[in-house]
Amino acid sequence: MAIASNNKIRLVFFITSLMPMLVWAMNDYVITKPIPILFWSIICATLAASMPSKLLRPSLLLIFLSAPFTTAWIGSVALTGYGPSNAAFEAAHNGPFEELQSAIGLALSNWTFVFVSLLTVAFTFLSSYFILFRCPKESPKWNFVFLIALLPFLIANMDGLGYELPMRLAPPEVKISIPWLSQIELGKSIVTSAIDNAGRISKNNPDVRDAKNANKFFDMNNGVAIFAVGDSSRADTFIQINRGPWSAKLQQRLDDGLGVRLNNACSGGSSTADAIPRLLTGADIDDVSGINRHPTILAIAKAAGARTAYISNHEMWVLPESGHNLIQRTTSMGKPAFDEIPVGVLGDFLKRNPHGPRASIIHLYGQHFNYEERYPNHGFDSTPSNLSESNLLEWHYGQAVEYGNKVLIELAQLIDDINDPAFVFFTSDHAENLPSDKTGKKFHALPSSGKFDTTVPALVLWNKAFKESGKQKLLVNLHRGDDLIAHQDLAQAWLILIGMPGTIKKTIKPRTWGARNPGEHYRGILCSELLP
Repeated sequence: MAIASNNKIRLVFFITSLMPMLVWAMNDYVITKPIPILFWSIICATLAASMPSKLLRPSLLLIFLSAPFTTAWIGSVALTGYGPSNAAFEAAHNGPFEELQSAIGLALSNWTFVFVSLLTVAFTFLSSYFILFRCPKESPKWNFVFLIALLPFLIANMDGLGYELPMRLAPPEVKISIPWLSQIELGKSIVTSAIDNAGRISKNNPDVRDAKNANKFFDMNNGVAIFAVGDSSRADTFIQINRGPWSAKLQQRLDDGLGVRLNNACSGGSSTADAIPRLLTGADIDDVSGINRHPTILAIAKAAGARTAYISNHEMWVLPESGHNLIQRTTSMGKPAFDEIPVGVLGDFLKRNPHGPRASIIHLYGQHFNYEERYPNHGFDSTPSNLSESNLLEWHYGQAVEYGNKVLIELAQLIDDINDPAFVFFTSDHAENLPSDKTGKKFHALPSSGKFDTTVPALVLWNKAFKESGKQKLLVNLHRGDDLIAHQDLAQAWLILIGMPGTIKKTIKPRTWGARNPGEHYRGILCSELLP
């Protein structure tokens, strides 16, 4: 009877270990490697069920320490169809608190997440009860099973030593699809990052980047140059004249010759933390040390004689840089302002500095989720009734895009009031995955980058004085053909238009920073090789 009781208790341990995986069965997301994922799930569950009795009580500490990460894994799969990426972890750890609140709110409104999480917690407490008060006795049979399961588990997690076999046994996509293996991978990443940061010297630290350290190698032309960066803006949903008046007005401006839509761009990454440093420094995709060291394009403009304004509507400075004439964050601790607010701040800066070279970076919050919080209620249609959850999500996204186009019109009105040549570059830090893509992905900063979350719009608007200068002709290479341009091409073009010597040209094979398949280590990859 005691043996039978012990076996039943170990069966509870086995089920408890598998419980988070129930989230896959309760969603319609596609599992691309079902057999390996099933195999390694059983291996992990077998380890939990066969653990020697003397290790069970110490394991309780690990169980409860890992509980937040297990819950986060369940939430990530329920919301996005993937386990959490390192970029998502960094965003939760270092990013705006409002973003973290939004993500938690989305998870709590997802019944699959709530159900699986509660079930996992219930079985975890049941297993804990058995460990504390009815701990199974030592069994040579179960100890042998534990050793058998431990061997492949250890081999699968030795990939950090440079062996290829672990990658073949447990590919990255498999690891990120199983909570326990995903947490081990996250731990490896944290340790690697800590070792890397410990070896950095202060001058390579982006936290102490100073615009005054930028070298001067040209004089900026008289006028105004603005580099506006959105968030989560997709190229294919950017201007839709049937969606609202602001898309129509933006298109009319282009038709009137006061702007041009460039080729769609491949962003420097599918997360803000990866894309913004590469975009605003113009550094090569895999030049990590350069990204930590190079000045921003705004610092280069300042060295060239401009008065500069660095304005952000994000709660955190993704790429902090001191030394500008105006550094303004238009957020509160709880919530970013609507994007028209930083445009107003920029307008005040231009009024206070009416003459000479002037330059600005303005980082907007764009269409970052939650989409319904990115546009004001007034001036927009009321929410339609009887929409499905996915259609409602996309409707709010479309309204947020339309409001973003309204903000661009307001930026255009700023430069129209200036007598000197003035222009605005616009692109997005990254794009977004939507349900209608039929990929099973949602949002961005996922373990793998795809075409939908890296293909962003690129636009240049100018005033009449700039048009009369004829400099818009320098942009011709960036709107010729239909191939993608690179984020760095926009940074280079902006600098050349303000006076930097050189020719505006597009990168032949643009790359992005990310992983082609879930769980792979981030690296520079060709945008043409990205999957949807």
